[in-house]
Amino acid sequence: MIIDVHHHWEPEFVLGDFIPFISKFIQDMYVSMRCPEVSLEAIEKEYRYLTDDPYGEKMIELMDKSGVDKSVLFVWDRPAFTDITIMETNKSIGEIARRFPGRFIPFASINPSREKCVDMLKQCINEYGLVGMKWHPDVPPFYPADPKNYPLLQVMDDHKMTLVVHTGALPIPSKSLYSHPLLLDELLVDFPNINIIAAHCGWRWWPELAGIMEWKPRIYGCLTEWQLMAVADYPKFCRTLRQMIDSMGIDRLMWGTDNPSFTALVSVKRWIEIIQGLPTEAPDGIVFTETEVKAILGGNAERLFNLV
Repeated sequence: MIIDVHHHWEPEFVLGDFIPFISKFIQDMYVSMRCPEVSLEAIEKEYRYLTDDPYGEKMIELMDKSGVDKSVLFVWDRPAFTDITIMETNKSIGEIARRFPGRFIPFASINPSREKCVDMLKQCINEYGLVGMKWHPDVPPFYPADPKNYPLLQVMDDHKMTLVVHTGALPIPSKSLYSHPLLLDELLVDFPNINIIAAHCGWRWWPELAGIMEWKPRIYGCLTEWQLMAVADYPKFCRTLRQMIDSMGIDRLMWGTDNPSFTALVSVKRWIEIIQGLPTEAPDGIVFTETEVKAILGGNAERLFNLV
């Protein structure tokens, strides 16, 4: 089974302003990573096509075409949303999951600065059927372990939820300090029933994430965004991934896409093939096993989400 642990969805009403912004943001990432050149027009066209998807049909089409069995699905709560519209959007996530049984693992996204965030999460759980939470603490910025967030985190803990948290530096307007993986350590101590997925493995801060994982069993890393390094410098990607596995262990590293962000550069199918090809395509002296590939692409997520 192949499981994408990081798939975004956007409601139609935010797309007009959001697509030009996110397309330029993505292009800046490509340039910074020295990826093959992709025009802004191509990025925007691809992103616009994939996000014009109010009922989830394009996501399912892409998953089927690419060989993805399940996707963790969420939106990113940000100032473009009011309390009302973020709840309408979270409700839509649940409706899409019900429309395609067994294909999506639906997560809420609620910024903890919202005054009614606790009641909002309870509604997402009890009425919308959402089973996890997505945070992007760098935009708008907040400290994950701020005591003001603890009532919301307690609801997650009571329901033994999984929390996906963006980790790693990004271009402006991201305030990257708030997305350092070390900021998740307190949550692992104070909330013993929450599992945390550090999205992007902290990117350049992956060694710090590995340091936490050495001692704390309920934190995981996902390889979303790493497809950029894989196409920009494949030998470096292989070397780094081997170091990550050796430092973190293989049982808590998972695969994801960050769809629809990077498909203009790396198709989902190609990203899967890059991981599947590691045992035979990695440079001399860097060894990956088929067991490791299966664990990354789905085996670890199956255990986390009790699918086995």
